[in-house]
Amino acid sequence: MFIGCTGFPDCHYIAPLKPQEETAVTCPKCQTGKLVSRTNKYGKQFFACDHYPHCRYVLNFPPVESPCPACGWSVLIKKKGALHCPQPECDYKQSE
Repeated sequence: MFIGCTGFPDCHYIAPLKPQEETAVTCPKCQTGKLVSRTNKYGKQFFACDHYPHCRYVLNFPPVESPCPACGWSVLIKKKGALHCPQPECDYKQSE
């Protein structure tokens, strides 16, 4: 769903119904973008780098800008009341 200009085809302006919410978390993959809250076509929220398509980093849980003590990855995620490292090879978990 989106909002479009009523002057189509002369005007091609479109805007999303929900504005993207920017988090204060820097993208750990490209180190230049910020993670923004987005919604997929089924209404599920996810967090992606705002430098898409150059950077395709995605998280399915809310990010926290805190480095992982185990592997050093610059972001942790909030998942089921605990902080987890999003890296598959790292199983760091800390209760909040």
